[in-house]
Amino acid sequence: MVWSNSGGNVVLHGFDAQTLAPTRSILVPATGPVAGSASNVLTAGPDGHLYVAAGVTVVVENPANGQLIRRIYLTAGTANSVAVSPDGSTLYAGVTPSQGGFKVLVYDLASDNVVTSSSLPGTGSGGNLVATSGGVWGTTGSGMSEWTWFAQHGDLARAVRVGAGAGGGYTSLPSYSGGVVWVGGTHTLTCASPATGRALATATLPTSQGVAAYFGSPAVNGDHAYSVYQDNASQLSGLIRMTPPAACSGQSS
Repeated sequence: MVWSNSGGNVVLHGFDAQTLAPTRSILVPATGPVAGSASNVLTAGPDGHLYVAAGVTVVVENPANGQLIRRIYLTAGTANSVAVSPDGSTLYAGVTPSQGGFKVLVYDLASDNVVTSSSLPGTGSGGNLVATSGGVWGTTGSGMSEWTWFAQHGDLARAVRVGAGAGGGYTSLPSYSGGVVWVGGTHTLTCASPATGRALATATLPTSQGVAAYFGSPAVNGDHAYSVYQDNASQLSGLIRMTPPAACSGQSS
């Protein structure tokens, strides 16, 4: 996990997945200032390596010994989020250019060369990337609202909105678990195809005292999905267990 993300460094702390005992700390020196938010600046690839957004580079680390494997230098802006495709062939880097806005750079990891880049139309922000077989997912928003988009092959010019999004200052973070992508929100929770971005099922979320509750970042384990839950009306937050609809089983495309 990202322990700190400030100045010119990113500090990672590793924990045993069974006992949560600390196992290792890794200092990742950045090239240039790091992103203002630590959300999604770290991801793991199918090769077992860690990919860290570190200034104007993406650093590849070996989590077993903390050794730096290589740096991938970006062609534009400061990296604020990274994602690696499930087959390990493609790196998506979300960047904030110096002139503002949001852009995704698509890299071929066999050569570390940029394949394409595109900007998200009509928005000044973006990030929280998640990669699937069909492309890349991320978020954008305005004011107190945020929503999730899907871009096939990382082409933001053709990005489509998925789900109703989140209001009230909450985030509409996408998560990839159980073979589908989950899109959180304050009014609905949606599962979608990782290949096409098509919504497979949508559930209306309950309200408390007339105020919408927030569900987000579900993770699937067996027949259940576990989701972050927040309710400002009753001042409750925590983890809830849900039974996913059959359409969210990961068998649909």
